[in-house]
Formats: sequence, structure tokens, C-alpha cells
Amino acid sequence: MTPTLLARCRAALGFSRQELADALGVRKETIYRWEIGKARIGRPERLRGEVLALLAERGIEIERLRQELDRAA
Repeated sequence: MTPTLLARCRAALGFSRQELADALGVRKETIYRWEIGKARIGRPERLRGEVLALLAERGIEIERLRQELDRAA
């Protein structure tokens, strides 16, 4: 999961950083640091799965994002 891809997924969800942080159980500042590349994502496989689940729950077309997530894994 790259910082840019995380930001794209958040945008596809229509979430603010706070909303994504709440959904993932992290702080808003953590989302910000991940998105700008200031902090390393500690468990990228877990984050990838959680983000894909959020996208699927909302019925968002995820095929292109899934391919990007798979390449970034």
C-alpha cells in the first residue's frame, strides 16, 4: 500500500481522514502521516485487507483499486 494509493482509496470512500482513522482504529494524524509518506505503514497487508473490505461494504467499484493494491503489496 503506497501513500498515494491510500489517499485514492480514502477519496473513493468519500471519507475524511478522521472517518478513515475511526474505521481503521488509528488516529487521524496517523492517516495523514501515511498519506504523505512520513510514517511507514506497520502492517500493510492488514491495512490493505481492511481498506478493501471498506470499499466492498460500500459497493464501490474496486477492481482497478484492487489491482493497484495487489501491485503495491
